[in-house]
Amino acid sequence: RTANSFDYDPMRNQWIVADFNTANLQLGVLVAHSILILGLGKAISGHMQGAHAQ
Repeated sequence: RTANSFDYDPMRNQWIVADFNTANLQLGVLVAHSILILGLGKAISGHMQGAHAQ
C-alpha cells in the first residue's frame, strides 16, 4: 500500500467531505445567527430612538 493509494482511499475521502460539510453547516448557522442578532439589534435601537423622540 503506497502513499499514493492512501490519497485515493474512498473511506478517508468520505470522512474529509463529511468534516467539510459539517464545518460549512456550522459556518452557515453562525452567519445566520449573526445576521439575526444584527437585525434585532437595529430593530431594537430603532424602536428605542422612536420612543425617545416621543
